[in-house]
Amino acid sequence: MALVVTLLALALITAMVVEFAYGVYTGTNNLYNWRDSQRLSLMAKSGINVTAQYLEIVKDKFTEPVELPVENPFEDFHGTITVRIADETGKFPINSIVPDNQIVKKDNDSPYKVFISLLKELSLDEKIADRAMDWIDKDSIAELGNSEENAKNDALISLDELLLVNGISKDDYKKLSPYITASGSRTAPQININTAEKPVLKALFANDDIADRIITLRKIAPFTNGGDLEDRTGNKNIPTMVTFQSNAFFISSMASSGGVKRIIDTVVNTSSKKVEYWKEY
Repeated sequence: MALVVTLLALALITAMVVEFAYGVYTGTNNLYNWRDSQRLSLMAKSGINVTAQYLEIVKDKFTEPVELPVENPFEDFHGTITVRIADETGKFPINSIVPDNQIVKKDNDSPYKVFISLLKELSLDEKIADRAMDWIDKDSIAELGNSEENAKNDALISLDELLLVNGISKDDYKKLSPYITASGSRTAPQININTAEKPVLKALFANDDIADRIITLRKIAPFTNGGDLEDRTGNKNIPTMVTFQSNAFFISSMASSGGVKRIIDTVVNTSSKKVEYWKEY
């Protein structure tokens, strides 16, 4: 009996020691991971800050997305900071389909009609425009059967919100998201034709030939104004949304080291020098 009691006590003590050691081990690892995560967060933020200053210099010359990986940027940091930059002004500003005054215009040159044209170009259901409109507008009048159900009734802050809209699937979102942005003015929306991709240009000008001509000619030299656009393309019908400069840029900065990484996605407005969107994960 004494031997059995001794063995039981030894087993209990062993179990307690193992449990304590495991708790110390996991707690220490969590502490190190938290420390590394905070450090990587600072590294990712430095990537955002440097890129924002860089854009102040090159924003008028920016023509296509850029990815810049930098290894071991600091003496005491062994890892990689990868920064990706894309022009948001070259995308369709989806919030503009419902202006600030809540009066949705549906004439040929309106943002609503341009969005309809973009959906057609991407072979997506045109009703997505009405579903997005009901999500954004402040009234409770449904354009479609259930499109006002759980609607936000305010502008999108992030494109991810479209996944919450009734009738918009993940496949719809994947097709549409590369060509739209939640950034930009709702009253005077603009699309930079020097950086816009073909589906956006075709939706904007309602002409495949002009879209191709713009893409070809801007590689030689960016368009500078309406007169320049008319002279070089022969097109005199310039949509009101056309602009030739960019003021909003998407920046994604990822810092990684030792299998741990931290990512910051942000949209920076270089005109107002404000951050319009920030997501860290």
